[in-house]
Amino acid sequence: MTLPRIVLRDGDVTCDLFTHRDGVLASVGHDLRLRATRSTVTLDLAAGTVDALIDAASITVVCAREGDRDAPGALSEADRRKIDGALRDDVLRVQRHPTVRVRARFARDGDRVTLDGALTIASVERPLRVEARLDGGRWCVEHTLDQGDFGIKPFSALMGALKVRRDVTVRASIDAARLAVSV
Repeated sequence: MTLPRIVLRDGDVTCDLFTHRDGVLASVGHDLRLRATRSTVTLDLAAGTVDALIDAASITVVCAREGDRDAPGALSEADRRKIDGALRDDVLRVQRHPTVRVRARFARDGDRVTLDGALTIASVERPLRVEARLDGGRWCVEHTLDQGDFGIKPFSALMGALKVRRDVTVRASIDAARLAVSV
């Protein structure tokens, strides 16, 4: 039996990004949870490859964060729209760079999978090596990246007194049941 090619879309894939505030006025800003809501992940099980495309314009604010907890009521709808606009237009520049892409080979060892390939953000490609683990019925990966490595200038306001740190944590997961293959 030939191993299949599996295409996963939006509901099968979760991709959250976590930003952290910095600067002298950090106390008036917000740490944020962002989410990419439109994506396509193609897994070729025979070739051992994954090709993930994320619509950069679909990355939007889910909520503010306080420490390690979501703070859903901390942002007004107007603040959320303003942040989404700055993210789309000034940070990610989605008109010029509409997709984020991961291309990698993968190798499974029990409840762990190593992905070795490349991550492209804002048309800048960088090497990527991450490990996914099986957790509660989902394949999960967490990776911290530096926006500057992709030519992205982190958001800044009030002459730099309030800004977003360069490091962004990305947490992605895929429903393991969608990958179940009977041979």
